Amino acid sequence: MRIALLVDGLESTRQYHADDGRSVVDASARLTAAGKPVAVDVVRDAECGPLLATLSRSRYDAVVFASNALRHPDGRVGAAVREHAAEIAAFLRRGRGLVLLHQFTTADLHLETPDGTPLRFDRRGAASALPRTAEPASPIVRYPFDIDLDAELSSSGQLGDLGSWLSIPQSALSGLLTVVESAEGEPLLAVSAEHVPWRVVLSAMPLDWHEAVGLLANCIEYACAGTPEVVVWPSSDDTPLAATLGHLRNAHRVRPGDPAESWLRARPTLHVVSAGDTADPDRFIEATRDGGLVLATQATDAAGTVRFTGRASARQHVLARDFFAADPAAVLRGPTLDPFPTRNVVVAARYYCRTVPSTRTEQWDPRHDRELHALLPSLFYDGMTISSALATVQILCAVGARAGLTADAVARVRALSPGDALSAVLLLGCEAAASGADVRAFAEGMDGLDRSELSAPEILRLLDWVGFLVLVLDVEGAAPVLRGTVARLVSSLRKVTADDDVWLSHEGTATVALATAAVSQDPGDLQSIARSVASLRTEYQEILTSEANLSAAARYGQALAAMESVAPLVLDTLVAAAALDHVPQGSPGDDHRHAASLAARNRALQTAVESERARRARLGPVIVIGTVVSWTLALGVVLGGAGIILFVWQWPEVAQIVTAPAVLAWLFLVGAVARLLERMAVLPRPLGKLARRLSSEVRRRVRG
Repeated sequence: MRIALLVDGLESTRQYHADDGRSVVDASARLTAAGKPVAVDVVRDAECGPLLATLSRSRYDAVVFASNALRHPDGRVGAAVREHAAEIAAFLRRGRGLVLLHQFTTADLHLETPDGTPLRFDRRGAASALPRTAEPASPIVRYPFDIDLDAELSSSGQLGDLGSWLSIPQSALSGLLTVVESAEGEPLLAVSAEHVPWRVVLSAMPLDWHEAVGLLANCIEYACAGTPEVVVWPSSDDTPLAATLGHLRNAHRVRPGDPAESWLRARPTLHVVSAGDTADPDRFIEATRDGGLVLATQATDAAGTVRFTGRASARQHVLARDFFAADPAAVLRGPTLDPFPTRNVVVAARYYCRTVPSTRTEQWDPRHDRELHALLPSLFYDGMTISSALATVQILCAVGARAGLTADAVARVRALSPGDALSAVLLLGCEAAASGADVRAFAEGMDGLDRSELSAPEILRLLDWVGFLVLVLDVEGAAPVLRGTVARLVSSLRKVTADDDVWLSHEGTATVALATAAVSQDPGDLQSIARSVASLRTEYQEILTSEANLSAAARYGQALAAMESVAPLVLDTLVAAAALDHVPQGSPGDDHRHAASLAARNRALQTAVESERARRARLGPVIVIGTVVSWTLALGVVLGGAGIILFVWQWPEVAQIVTAPAVLAWLFLVGAVARLLERMAVLPRPLGKLARRLSSEVRRRVRG
């Protein structure tokens, strides 16, 4: 790793506490001694401009701004940052890191994250900050060194009495997580979330002045490399798997007495262990529960193959963690609520709170959100359609709204119903959700519909209520009553939907997946929708990091989590962790779950192959024309060379001298043209072999 440390020479001259970069250099040396080599370039004043001008194209992993490096607006460092702010943003967008220490100014520092969040500080009062850890599991205080703030920070003089002159304003915390705060709750140190591609550490505390070498080392490690994606445990040191993965950039080899051992053991990442370690399920239970993978290799057998063993959990916890990490409550704080986006978010939250009831994920429960409940009346409006009314009933039931408001929504559905058979059945679903009416009436109503007359959107509306009643409200006895009905509806839907991969839309696919998972007992029931679920997983990954698509991500993620409850997609965990083959060990009863997820992936691959074949078929005429043109040019070059040789024989005296070398050159040219055609895959294989032999013979004769 390599970092650039920017220091203001004027500040180093004036400031009593300034150390001219010594603490950062010492922190880098500590990382190097721990097996994480860091090279430091200390850059001062006039040197900063040229460095920042090419920062995004440099070999630096992170840039560190020493305390007060940007304090003086007329300083060389500040001027260079103002001039090259776009270059610094591009540096971060390339996945690099930045550490910004205390800057005693409230002016614009001209530094911001790639998503537009300005990095700045506020003045705080004269009271002692008394820094304390706000996020004990953060890598900033746990990796690679376990940090005791009281021991790290200065305890004497002005620094010890005050701790920090500054704090981080809320405007600078968008996308950042507070790790250290004052006794009064003021943010003092914050870092970018682990899932974003860039890495930023923002410290209102002058860590270099405090000589907090261990904490600085953790900040530098995080800015340069993030958190470890592979943890290699000592028991696996002599295995080929450890030898291969241990040298990856984001791999960490656990040393005896490693200060981060307990933190690493709980990390939801890839853990490389010995075969014996997997026998104790409790050693890595926290890591696997949160989406990690514990993998070991056994000895090579007589056939020369290696068997992998390991432990992995279903990805429901990961999906729930991603959902709550996106702060879903924040999108429901407008003056009014939009029925369908609100439905997707609150229904997913209620589902996760019910099915993944852990303190790690249950960060927001819409049933207890007073601000949300105050906005619920805004769901009713003049000109409301029955579609919005149906979504409103689901919202109110999911958040546990007062009975009168829910009854008003059901009455609105009844009033807006056009009086046809479909709306009558949907009203039965509303009543089953709102008042606990017998779900059998809803099931019988669906069975009584003429399915041959139902359109695809109408079938999806019915399936939507099946998933809601069973998965979200957990209506007693609903699943067995509705199982046969769902199978018949999905069969009818397939007849009227042209594309098996997407049921009208990705949200339609999510609706089918939710209904199918709600009533299924056997992973074999999911085979009929495996291709569409594979497509849904791909779409979910593409929109996961987009705040604008939180509503869609909530719906898709809930559908995937529901599928996980029936057939855990362990293969997704493996692919996310490392490109390794995994032969799972388990009871015979587990085999069909792995087979179901493998079948889904195979179908997705088959679809990709068919798509590529279709693309090549469309390009057929272009390929034919390109082949004809290539051969025409090649023959022109070859025949042109032969013509030149024959033309020289108009002067026999000259021809006798140049013919032999000219023929060799011509043969060499023929071989080169043939090799070029072979690379373009437009030369028959026998001619390609002949051309290679011809070229080899020409080289031999020339050397001879």
